[in-house]
Amino acid sequence: MKSLRNILTFAALSLFAVSCVEEADTYVKGEADVEGCYGVYFPAQEASGSHTFDPSMPAEITFTLARTNSKGEITVPVVPTVSHEGIFEIPVVSFADGQAETQFTVTFPNSENGVKYSLTLAVTDPQYASKYNDGATNIDFSVLRVQWLDFLNPVTNEPAVVTFNEGWWGEVHTATLKYYEVNGVRTCVATCNETDDEGNPVGIWGDNAGVTFNFTWNTNLVNENGYQVLDVPRQYLGFDYSDWESKPESDASDPIYFYDWFYYLTTDGGYAGAWADWAGFLAKNPGAYAQSYYDGNGGFCFNLRYYVPSAGGGWTPDEFDVLAIADGFTRVDYSLELSAGLTSEGAAPVTFELGADVASVKYAVYEGELNVAQLDAKIAAIADGSETAVSEVAESSTVAVSMEATGKYTLVAVAYDAEGNVQNNTSLVFTYVAADSPAPVVVTAGLGSADKYVPAGASTETSLEFWVYGQDLVEAKLGIYTYASLVSDMDGCLEGLMASESAPAEVLALMNETGYVDVVTGLVPGTEYYLLVWASNGYETTVVMSDGFYTSGDPLPVYKNYSSDDFVEELLPTASEGYFGTYNYYAVDYFGDSPLRSYIGQVTVSDSELPNAEVDEYGLVAEYVNVKGIFGPTAQKYAFDDTMTMEYYGGVLYQLSTYYDAIADGAYYPAVMYLTADGGLYGASNNYVMFGGFVDEGYIAFVDATGGYGFNGWLLRAFSDAEYSTTVGNFACYQDVLLVDPEVDDNGLAQAPETSSVSKAQLDLINARFNEKGNCVETERGRIHSIIDSVKGVKKYDNFMGIKGEREVSSVSFKAVEVPYAGSFNTRSSQISTTSEVLNY
Repeated sequence: MKSLRNILTFAALSLFAVSCVEEADTYVKGEADVEGCYGVYFPAQEASGSHTFDPSMPAEITFTLARTNSKGEITVPVVPTVSHEGIFEIPVVSFADGQAETQFTVTFPNSENGVKYSLTLAVTDPQYASKYNDGATNIDFSVLRVQWLDFLNPVTNEPAVVTFNEGWWGEVHTATLKYYEVNGVRTCVATCNETDDEGNPVGIWGDNAGVTFNFTWNTNLVNENGYQVLDVPRQYLGFDYSDWESKPESDASDPIYFYDWFYYLTTDGGYAGAWADWAGFLAKNPGAYAQSYYDGNGGFCFNLRYYVPSAGGGWTPDEFDVLAIADGFTRVDYSLELSAGLTSEGAAPVTFELGADVASVKYAVYEGELNVAQLDAKIAAIADGSETAVSEVAESSTVAVSMEATGKYTLVAVAYDAEGNVQNNTSLVFTYVAADSPAPVVVTAGLGSADKYVPAGASTETSLEFWVYGQDLVEAKLGIYTYASLVSDMDGCLEGLMASESAPAEVLALMNETGYVDVVTGLVPGTEYYLLVWASNGYETTVVMSDGFYTSGDPLPVYKNYSSDDFVEELLPTASEGYFGTYNYYAVDYFGDSPLRSYIGQVTVSDSELPNAEVDEYGLVAEYVNVKGIFGPTAQKYAFDDTMTMEYYGGVLYQLSTYYDAIADGAYYPAVMYLTADGGLYGASNNYVMFGGFVDEGYIAFVDATGGYGFNGWLLRAFSDAEYSTTVGNFACYQDVLLVDPEVDDNGLAQAPETSSVSKAQLDLINARFNEKGNCVETERGRIHSIIDSVKGVKKYDNFMGIKGEREVSSVSFKAVEVPYAGSFNTRSSQISTTSEVLNY
């Protein structure tokens, strides 16, 4: 057996010991080197890799070459590969007799500023290059010659002092900013200009490691507000998470990194569905929402995320909580934004958001939607005073606007400074509903059999037809939900519906004209579904729900959703042997295309070499079992043993953490992490557990045991080091794990397991109490046992749902409030996962 080292995450981890059997490798003798081979190689050196040269620096780089056989005077045939001809001048490389190491200088006097040149030097002649040297026989080098410039104070023309207001960090630090520019893209480095009490340089975040802040500034790319885009790649924050001390990155056991949302999503956040969607969106729409930006007036706004690789997760402060302001700029804010809510009791609430330097806003309301020429005329009329029907606000506020008739209106607003000069203008089109002339939303929806789609490949067991008819709809959102999810969490389903994407214009047009009819696939056989539709006609909104409709076929166990409520008391074994055997393994492949469980392979449950614990005060024993095959396809691909050591206690199996030995000659270090149904990822600890137990004869389901986190799967993450501190990617991820006895799976027959000593009621309370704060003195294993033991003899009665009924959903409304501004009506909904299939168009 081999003891695995402890890894710190957001919660301390105590790791199991796992056993492995090492097999002797088979070696085939290789071809010998050429007689008298000199064994020439490139030792590790700073000359390798990418380099940036200031034009004032000598255009040269010195390389080191070594040899293992130092006999004789030799000239080495070094073979160059270049990106551009006529740039690099390479001298003759030679060794004197007895000389083991030599240096030679490559020059590039003809290189131009702003162009990256690359060079590869290789020793290929077998008389000089050994097949068996530890050192490399080639080296890569690239150079970019650029002029570093200072970001200047526009008044003094001296380097500007940039003040970093680190709202989340709670500190303020000053720095200077240098950059070089290539094709409109500036590579920037901010260096703190402060020192500590001992005169040592302070880093940009107040650290003692003296770290800088690096970002790129694309002057040719603007975001949706017209500001130039900044990209912040991953870099070290200067602090060690394990002891919260400032130290060099090389000395940090748990280094904290930061970068902006785009780099976070594409570098470390790709495992989560919602984050992956954002990453794809930002990749296709550079400069879109949530990206850092430069405001054009000495202001840098950074939307950062912080990340600890060893913990497998990150966190973020408030949006744009790090602001950098350069001195010398006259900073004014004449921004003006308008938003409107739905009419309520004859009043339409309109919110005015005034910039800090806006002294007042004059506005007027006009019938209909104005074109550009009409807008310009109305703005001019308000500005010159010829418009008489004008109201005014002097601060950010919400006002109630009332008109005589239902219709569409345009509010035109003009902003003034303290001297009464016009500084900005904007307009807002909104709808109004008079109290005596309502404008209800007209929309109907339904579900039905998908039998007519069968010839095209659909199945009535996993597909349903749906249709939506509307009148004058301007926006709609659609989602398919199981009856169980609606009954258990209607509010959550509605929130999930509202967080989904709106129907595209072509679908909306069909709804309003002929009706939109289509088929949804990937459903569960024998299950009742409902269609929810949120719709707006621009005046009011409503949510309608179709009648329920069942998919055909029997609800196969492999497609059911399981929880600890489904554990069958009589099937839970009294000893770990009751789980031993080989099972067909079904799960949802997180990286696959199907939302349903599919056949993954086979899993074997067997006894572990770890000795069982002593009988405790309840007469129960903690026993250890090996579960092999959860990552079977990946384990086979990378040739490693994916055996999990699980513990049996009180009738159930559970797994806390697994760190595997290095695979692929130490290139990867796999570790198991927990995944939630909504894509959250957590390092294994005593707060995050799934239980495995029998839900039917021959059926073992692994379910969330926390009562709140919603854990439903294991992710196998790859690290590049034995300390599990640097993530390099994800191997595989499986959710909703179900193990099925092959006899039951094939024929519906199974032998009755032994009677369990753990009651269903006890398991309910185990699940409920697991998320409670535990005794800090307890070990992970002890805590779980105490939770299981504490519920002995407690009786629980099931609650019945009662008669099924539909819940009436009223239209959204907003009551106008004439109070100082408290926020915009236009809010971005947070992503909430539901058990629905939100329709893709």
